[in-house]
Amino acid sequence: MLRKLKKRIDSFIAHPNSQDEGIFSLLWQAMPYYVSRKGFSLFPKIIYLVVNSVCNLHCKMCDVGMNDKETYFYKNMVADARQELDPTRLKALFEEVKKFKPLISITSTEPLLYGPLLEVCEYATKKCGLKVSINTNGLLLEDMAEGLLRAGITRIVVSLDGPPEVNDMIRGFSGGFNRVLAGMRKIDRIKKQRKLRYPRFATIHVVTNYNYDSLDRIPDYFSGIDIEKFIFSHMTFITQEMADAHNRIYAHIYPITHSCIGGGIDPKKVDVEVLWDQLNKVKRMLKNKAFFSPTMDKEDLQKYYLEPDSFVGGHRCYIPWGVSQITASGDVIGLTRCFHYPMGNIYENSFKEIWNGDKLRRFRKDLRAKGAFVACSRCRGVL
Repeated sequence: MLRKLKKRIDSFIAHPNSQDEGIFSLLWQAMPYYVSRKGFSLFPKIIYLVVNSVCNLHCKMCDVGMNDKETYFYKNMVADARQELDPTRLKALFEEVKKFKPLISITSTEPLLYGPLLEVCEYATKKCGLKVSINTNGLLLEDMAEGLLRAGITRIVVSLDGPPEVNDMIRGFSGGFNRVLAGMRKIDRIKKQRKLRYPRFATIHVVTNYNYDSLDRIPDYFSGIDIEKFIFSHMTFITQEMADAHNRIYAHIYPITHSCIGGGIDPKKVDVEVLWDQLNKVKRMLKNKAFFSPTMDKEDLQKYYLEPDSFVGGHRCYIPWGVSQITASGDVIGLTRCFHYPMGNIYENSFKEIWNGDKLRRFRKDLRAKGAFVACSRCRGVL
């Protein structure tokens, strides 16, 4: 029991934004999961935003990058009608939620391609007193360095998936790694010159069959840059077999599709012995700056990659009790990697009305009754 609890806490700490909340605050947030059978929840600690529907890379482990339009992940990331969030509506959202102070995490599709990004970030941080985090592929960091420093952003999470030649092959952009690194170095240099505390850097490295044997080559490239966390994130995916098994039971309420297995992605091509050795190497190299999501022992690692339909660690999802995701069309969903199941729209109702509205409470009740659904076995929201 204690071993499982430690792994769950370690997996939580690996999240880029975990240090913004203490463990007791998170336990308090989870309380309604256990005491409210009607699906009510406290207001969320994090609001994730898909601000636009475009990206400038073609990552092999991403349905958007591979243009796999049939998947629900793609549909959650790329809006059909409204292609990006209206900055006026976003500012109104920040005003609405500022009293309960959620972290605003701008994650998708590629935030640095969103024209009003700096405007809305500055409004959130300076007008509403909210913390803002941005996830980015980093290609435009150098061009936008001054604006990002002025906007009051708390954290920039940069995605890179290997040493230069491996990263650029996975992401479909020659010279991309070095371009991203130049942008990070520029921001880090200016931040130190001006003695600024923020933004902090974290890096995230998605482990796939393309890079599992070269993870230990990543850290040296960041020498001299102040990085808070190096996060090695095991691939999130749904195979067709997993989707079929799920849909045989739940297609009538929460259908699902395969996701993130295009571009030659195949978890069973990962040599777990080699990966285990790599993870231990980076842990020794980076010490307390190395984080793994999810945290697994060697036995769990074997199961994760070779038995994808089986759960590893826990079998419960608490995400809709503490986290919200808003897509570019204004839909409120579980997460982009969750079901394509809008539970309200911020252009039609206030966020507060949606958060404890009928549809989202029904989803929480169903999820609480099941713990997690069949298709959730490789989602990092399951603890």
